[in-house]
Amino acid sequence: MRTVLQVQGLPNGEPTAWDGEYVKDFDFEYLDGRGLLTSTPDVKEAMVFENAEKAIEFWRTQPKCKPMRNDGRPNRPLTATNIAFCRVDKEGNLKK
Repeated sequence: MRTVLQVQGLPNGEPTAWDGEYVKDFDFEYLDGRGLLTSTPDVKEAMVFENAEKAIEFWRTQPKCKPMRNDGRPNRPLTATNIAFCRVDKEGNLKK
């Protein structure tokens, strides 16, 4: 099922400036692997994945410039936010 990513705060429960918005793009290499999120409030402008598995794979991407964090764990900058995996139809409308 076609899937988009929606930002829903930080893992510690704090809000972000992007809460409720959809991932339009994410540059994993930006700022030495810290990443750069481009979001949109319009679900039809969101990056669309062919299924949830592909969306999860993207969410867990490690930047090539810095695949590991200083503590030895995988660097996955997009996982620093809570993400909802939302289904959309072919026209980009949210499915219930």
